[in-house]
Amino acid sequence: RLIAMLILITSLALPAALQPLCARTLNGKTAACAAAQYGKNEKTLEESIIKTEYGKIIDGKEGKAVLKGSFNEGGIYAENIKIDIYDLNDKLIQTVKIEEGGYSPDIKILNFDEEQSQIFYGASTGGSGGFGIFYVFENGAAIFDYKDFDSGFEAVYENGYKVSVRNRNYNYLVDISQKSDDVLSLIYDVDGKLLKPLNAEVSAVNHVAPFYNYLEKKFGLTVYQKITGLFQADGIGTVQTYLYKEGDRFDVQFSTAAL
Repeated sequence: RLIAMLILITSLALPAALQPLCARTLNGKTAACAAAQYGKNEKTLEESIIKTEYGKIIDGKEGKAVLKGSFNEGGIYAENIKIDIYDLNDKLIQTVKIEEGGYSPDIKILNFDEEQSQIFYGASTGGSGGFGIFYVFENGAAIFDYKDFDSGFEAVYENGYKVSVRNRNYNYLVDISQKSDDVLSLIYDVDGKLLKPLNAEVSAVNHVAPFYNYLEKKFGLTVYQKITGLFQADGIGTVQTYLYKEGDRFDVQFSTAAL
């Protein structure tokens, strides 16, 4: 399947840091997010139509999805975000409400299976960590929710300037010997032995991107998680997990750790 993949398709832009950081925790992991105070005292505009997409999203029949939200005046941060689903006669079939506000929200209708299409939703939290909000909806129900995803990976420093990135199915060794002496001296002695047992951090979901498998003629999801060391700027790599839709959920096909 690796050869069959043409990675990429939709790129829901995640803007650079726009706000101070706050902390949110997903599956026990800390992720960067935008300050909740943004625009709190600013006038909120009326609901706007952000984007309209068409596809087989109503039990396999054609319909349209209309992404709506309220933007702070002069800003790109949206609140009260929802997706209204209509048939082709403009009859409202259902409304999907997005719990979180976000920067530059976007939707794309994609076929994650052969029977019907689904709605992929993404938005940025706006923090410097580049974290986002991601869902896939089918007939109004979330069949992928970034908050529920857990790859099970942990990262542990090993002797010899290595970091073991592992879960119950995979174990990758990442070479960190090229890091600066200032960083390495806080972890290892002069012989490359650990000063003490130490874990690195595998973040919550950082980014999600659809990819297209041209042989199977359907889309999948790539979920990215950051691996960081002693501090957030001490990047080690990323965990990438590839998912395909199976029934009413997404199942893991394989995972990798990359620099």
